Amino acid sequence: MVTTNVAGDSVTLRVIGPLKGDAVRELERQWHRAQDNNSQIQMDLCAAYDIDGAAKSLLAEMFASGVELLINTRPQYVQ
Repeated sequence: MVTTNVAGDSVTLRVIGPLKGDAVRELERQWHRAQDNNSQIQMDLCAAYDIDGAAKSLLAEMFASGVELLINTRPQYVQ
């Protein structure tokens, strides 16, 4: 699932769950929509998992275009 949070001229795109298939296409649509509005864009990947090759390519393109990537670097353990 991809959610969008707009605050002023800033947009945060957040992926919750697996980032593959339809979710990649939805993320790309939301990204282009934010670009069309000349928004400052952040990509929150803290709740994303199972990122496929197409998603990795899209994320690389987004990063190269200036999108700020937010990631969770602390592993979470289930007990």
